[in-house]
Amino acid sequence: MDFSDYKKSGIIHKIIRNEIKKMTKPGILLFDIRKQVEKLINRFSHCNENSYDYNTSSIAFPVGLSLNNCAAHFSPFNYDKIKYTENDILKIDYGVQFNGHIVDAAFSITHNHELEKLKKISEEATNKVIKMSGVDQNLGDLGKIVEEIFYSYEIEIKGKKYHVRPCNDLCGHQILPYKIHGQKAIPNIYFPYRQRMEEGEIYAVETFPTTGLGNLTEKENSHYMINYNLIGNNKYKKLDTYKRIYDRRKTLAWHLDWLSRDPFVKLDELRILVKEGLVSEYPALYDIEGSYVAQTEHTIGITEKGVCIFS
Repeated sequence: MDFSDYKKSGIIHKIIRNEIKKMTKPGILLFDIRKQVEKLINRFSHCNENSYDYNTSSIAFPVGLSLNNCAAHFSPFNYDKIKYTENDILKIDYGVQFNGHIVDAAFSITHNHELEKLKKISEEATNKVIKMSGVDQNLGDLGKIVEEIFYSYEIEIKGKKYHVRPCNDLCGHQILPYKIHGQKAIPNIYFPYRQRMEEGEIYAVETFPTTGLGNLTEKENSHYMINYNLIGNNKYKKLDTYKRIYDRRKTLAWHLDWLSRDPFVKLDELRILVKEGLVSEYPALYDIEGSYVAQTEHTIGITEKGVCIFS
C-alpha cells in the first residue's frame, strides 16, 4: 500500500503539535488555539489558509479542544470565550488529510502537576497498544490491555484519591479514505471482540483514562458529517444544502462555523438532513462534573513487518 499521503500528513501534524504546545499557556482562548491549528494545517499543506473545502484544504475534521471532564468532540464557536487555565487538562485533537487519507492524532496538555500523571497514563496505554499492533492482532485483546493499564492506577488530586477508569464509549478506530471511522475499532475496554488487524489497514490508536465513571453524556454540538453508511437514493439528497455540503466537504466532518455563512447551506434544510439521518451530529461527550479525562492518539499503518507510526 502507498502510505505517502499518510506520511506527509503525519509530518505536518507533528510540526503543528510542536507549535501548539508552545503557544498553549494558561489564559489562552480555546478559539484562538482552534484558529491557529486550522491556519497552520493549510499553511504547511500549501493550501488556502482560509479554506475548509476538502479539495483546497487539508483540514480533516473540526479541531477538538476538550477541557477536563469533556472527553471529546468539543470545538469552540467563533463567539466562545472559554479559556484554558493552570487547573485544566486540555485534549487537542486534529486531523490532516491529503486525497482523503487522514492522519488523526491528539495529545493532552496540562500545567497542573497533579493531572500530569493522568496524561502519562494515557500515553503509556496508547504506546503499549501501538507496540502490540500488527498483522493478525486481535482487537479485543488490545482493549483488554488498555483496561488493565488504567485499572492498575489511582491518582491523587487535591488530597483525594481517584481510581482511573476507561471511557467506555470511546475507542480507537480504523480509518478509510474520506471516512474517519472505518468498520473496525480498538476498544478501551475488554469484551469478546474477535476482529483482527490486517496488512494495509490504517488505525487511529487512542485511549481515554478518566477519574470519573467512564459513562459519557452528550451536550452541545458543533461537529457534523455526511452519513456515508446511508447509501442509495433518497429524495432529501436533492436538497441544495446536501449537495453543497458534499461539494465542499465530501464525507469529511465539518464545523458549523465553516458553512454557516454559505448562502447555499440553509439551517432548516440541515435540520431535515439530520432528522432523516443523512447528516450525523457528533456532540461533545462529558463524564461527571468534577472529573478529568486525558487523551493520547496516534495514527498507524499495518505492514507485513510491523507498524508504521505516522503521527
